Parts: sequence; C-alpha cells; structure tokens
Amino acid sequence: MDEFNHTIFHNDADFKPIRKEILKEDNWLRNNYKEENLVIENHVGFSVIWHKSGSLFGVGGLYELNPNVGRHLNRVYTFPEWRSRRSSELIRNFQVAQVHMVEPLEAIKQYDGYVITMQNRNRPNKNWWKHWKKNALVGLKGWKEAEGYIRTCKSKKNVCFQNYVYRGTLKNVELITEEEWLKLES
Repeated sequence: MDEFNHTIFHNDADFKPIRKEILKEDNWLRNNYKEENLVIENHVGFSVIWHKSGSLFGVGGLYELNPNVGRHLNRVYTFPEWRSRRSSELIRNFQVAQVHMVEPLEAIKQYDGYVITMQNRNRPNKNWWKHWKKNALVGLKGWKEAEGYIRTCKSKKNVCFQNYVYRGTLKNVELITEEEWLKLES
C-alpha cells in the first residue's frame, strides 16, 4: 500500500479538479458525480487516492447515515485504469480503500456501526453484488455479510433500499427483506 497516497477533502471548491477528471468519463453513473449529486460538504470527509506515479486511483467518502451509523465508500469511484472484475485486483482495490479511505476517514469521526451499500439496479440477478461482496469481505477488515436491504434515503422507492455489508452495531436503521424489497415501487 506504500505506492498509494491520499488526501481528504472537505469542500467542493478544493475537489473541483478531481470532479472534472471523473466527469470526463461518459458512463451510466456519471450523474452521481455532478455537483448537485455529490456535495463534498455533506460528508465527514471525502478521500482521493492516487498512485505515486501520479495517476488517480479512486475517490470515496464517509457519509453520516444517522448519528450512530456512517456509510463508507459513499459515491465511490475507481478510475478506469484501476478497475477490474478479477478477484485478485478487486481485493487489492479494497485493501487500498481500507488504508486510504476507511481508516483515515474513521480517524476524523467514529460511529457505532458502518455500512457500505450498493443499489440493486432492478436486474433479475445479483451476480455483480455477490462478486463485489465476496471480494470486499476479503479486502476490507472486519466487515460482515448482511441479508436484505438497508434504507439509505427518505423515499419509499426501491432505490432507497440497498444491498449492504456492515461492521459494528447498526442503530436506528430500517432493514427490509428481499420479499419486501420486491414489493416496493421502482
């Protein structure tokens, strides 16, 4: 992990050049990184990781889900050159995130529990979530598998109930089952 460094951002103005790099990629999640959808000030901190060669590796924040629970890897983005579906590379990426996102952000603020979430995306199977989760549980320290979904926003639509892994004690959160999720409006 010595070949990576990170900087923690706390405001949008300082983050602007990084956002510009992210928005160069025209992918289906691009809208998540526009100023109106990613407000750095709404996070405890937002980590930007780069390789010592100078190439940007990834970004992600710690967001307060409620006063007892923090949401790690919020709005996580991995730059294209570092993305992979291969387990060995995903595990390496999670190990980098552990050292350069999770640990430094927890040094700023600690919670009773933490979650990392992923939207279900209305697909008939959850193969990507299963693959992602399996590798996250190897690459990150102390996280546990969870069943069902956790509420991440105020709407009762299914996008506000997401797959999750967790660490610690989850207090004052709303959890639902797969069966309940299937009945929600999309």
